[in-house]
Amino acid sequence: MSVTTLCQICEAAAANSQCDQRGTLVCPNHYVDEYGLQFHSVDIGLRMTTHEFGFEELDKAVELMETKEENIIKPLVHFD
Repeated sequence: MSVTTLCQICEAAAANSQCDQRGTLVCPNHYVDEYGLQFHSVDIGLRMTTHEFGFEELDKAVELMETKEENIIKPLVHFD
């Protein structure tokens, strides 16, 4: 007899990974394997955008993506 642990985000699918940062047990739909992190829940929806930058900060956004500082996953750059 096996026991299945449910994802702590959606509470519907079986959890098969654990967030390296929070320790949350999550299903494949709520885990970013490349970073070992869970998607962060915002209201009902999920988002990958973790940081926002103005166009004048484009160099900083690229640097953070390369170094993975501040737990950045995907920056949003505003071009207006």
